[in-house]
Order: sequence, then C-alpha cells, then structure tokens
Amino acid sequence: MEYWTPYLDFGFLAFSAPGLLLTLIGSTVLGIALLRRRAASRFGAWLLALALPLTLVLTGLIGHLSGGLVGLDLAWIVLGAWLGRGIAPDAGKPENGVPSPRAEEP
Repeated sequence: MEYWTPYLDFGFLAFSAPGLLLTLIGSTVLGIALLRRRAASRFGAWLLALALPLTLVLTGLIGHLSGGLVGLDLAWIVLGAWLGRGIAPDAGKPENGVPSPRAEEP
C-alpha cells in the first residue's frame, strides 16, 4: 500500500501552504511590533521578526520543513518563558507623557 496519493499534494497546496505562509507573515509582523514597542524579550521578538527568512534558510539547509520551523518554535519557547517569569520591561514608564495604569496601582 502506497502512502503518497495526489490528494496529499492538493491538501498541502490548498490548506497547509497558505496557513503556513499566513503564520510566518503574521509572526514576522508581530516580531517587528514587539521590537518597536519593546514589549517582550528582545531575543524572542527577533526570532519572530526573522521567522519568514529564518524558516526559508533553515528549510533549505536541513532539507525538511520541520527543521525550518525550529526558529519559530524557539521564539515561542523564549517568549513563553519570559511571560512565565512575569517580567515587564517597560511597566510603569510613561508613554507619550501619560503614565500607564499599572504604574498607578498600589
């Protein structure tokens, strides 16, 4: 029995490829926004910002898409650990002259 069928190619092109492309573009945009606002771990934000090119390069080097997604996996691990520690780098600093609500809490 053969594992490969033409339906697998169609399913990947119709569903997985657009979803993966949307994920990579969205992750890149989120990473850029996190970097600009300094709202998260710099390393995790850089990994997200470089998600699209990093995935393309790693997939080419490793030869399989699962290896190419290692950078994106690492980005979410770093950001999850950062959130788990509860560190907020700019908490309480005024933004545009207006203090954040967190700074006023006792």
